[in-house]
Amino acid sequence: MATAVSTPQVATVRASRWTYLLAYLALVTLAEVFIAIPGPASPVDRPFQPIGLSMHILLVFSLLFLSVFQQTKDATLAALLVAVSLASLVRVFSLAVPRFDFVASPEMNPLNTIPWLALVTLAEVFIAIPGPAGPVDRPFQPIGLSMHILLVFSLLFLSVFQQTKDATLAALLVAVSLASLVRVFSLAVPRFDFVASPEMNPLNTIPWLALVSIPLLVSVAAVAYVQRLGARDLGLLVRRVREVPLQFVVAMTGIPLGRLEYAILRPAPWIPPDSLGWLLGGAVVIFLATGLSEELIFRGILLRRAVEALGGRSGLLYVTAIFASLHIFFLSGFDLLFVFGVGLFYGFVALKTKNLWGVILSHSLGNVILYLVAPFH
Repeated sequence: MATAVSTPQVATVRASRWTYLLAYLALVTLAEVFIAIPGPASPVDRPFQPIGLSMHILLVFSLLFLSVFQQTKDATLAALLVAVSLASLVRVFSLAVPRFDFVASPEMNPLNTIPWLALVTLAEVFIAIPGPAGPVDRPFQPIGLSMHILLVFSLLFLSVFQQTKDATLAALLVAVSLASLVRVFSLAVPRFDFVASPEMNPLNTIPWLALVSIPLLVSVAAVAYVQRLGARDLGLLVRRVREVPLQFVVAMTGIPLGRLEYAILRPAPWIPPDSLGWLLGGAVVIFLATGLSEELIFRGILLRRAVEALGGRSGLLYVTAIFASLHIFFLSGFDLLFVFGVGLFYGFVALKTKNLWGVILSHSLGNVILYLVAPFH
């Protein structure tokens, strides 16, 4: 009869597994503490819930990315990490999907719990549908948010299952999940009265974007790390000095593009008038939250994986269609056509030059013009 023997190698593997599991236990406990802290108004008021929610979202993504990374090293640990992520997934759904006056007022009345649990699916079109109060009122946003959350997790789970069957598809699925992740962070992270009331005041946008950019950039870095994409692969290295003038020209296209989009959308300004500090700070935040993060997602990671899986032309069209779909929110057919054209231009430049800095700066500069400069001129 065989006797099980604990070898040093087995003990080391188990110790490594416990490192991940204990780290998760500590972080999930901390997240739950933030969620539980009552506010000064009443026990129902939980002012630190957004911090706990953000931690759970990051934990789910981190565990799934780690699972992909561990697949070839420790298949048992990889499967366990996917299973553990479900614990945080429960909390993400319970906090990210808001309640309504389904049955009784206020929204947090226990009688609203069953209808709230039944709320699921359907994305950007639902997010964009305006309510009777005006364009700011979007009563179907929670449905769109729910669908994007489901898409992110479904794509990451599918990637794990496809890893041994079709590695190219598995990498593409992880990359595609980042598109929905942009929307998850933009909708699940609530706004506050950072600068002015109410929360949806455009002047609160810059501080809110700064908050959103942190988990978004962390998630992008995690995907790049797991998929072994270095700075050169992402187009962040300037290989030859003679590339700089061309990238500068591409960057300057952000000025007319921002002016043109302002003529289409006419958005309210995100900063107070005549404030150089706000202008400079807002430009830095826009660079991090839109230019850098979105271009790394769409033209750095996703376009690369789509071209590998679908071919050059099909990959470019597919990524551009996803990029444009995230602008349905503005309820403008002209803007959708405009964004689709810009996405094609950015993708073409990225594929031809193998450099992302021109489109990153063009995207950033375009949004600076759109929200910080053009509204005052």
